[in-house]
Amino acid sequence: LTMKSLIPKLVENFTTYKPLLASNEYDLIIFDLEEKIKELLPLQAKLRSMREEYEQKFIALEESDKK
Repeated sequence: LTMKSLIPKLVENFTTYKPLLASNEYDLIIFDLEEKIKELLPLQAKLRSMREEYEQKFIALEESDKK
C-alpha cells in the first residue's frame, strides 16, 4: 500500500483530523516530494558511479605504491 491509498482510510477513521487530512495541501506536498525524489535519483546514481570509479583509482594507486 502507498501513502496515497492510506489517506482515505485515515480520513474515514480519524474524524477529528478529517478536515486536515482531506485537504488538497497534503496531495500537493506529496507531489512536490515525489518530483524532488525523481530529480535526485539520477544524481544518486551518478554519485554512486563516481565513488566506485575513485575507489578503483585509489586501489590502483595503493597497489602501484607497494611496487
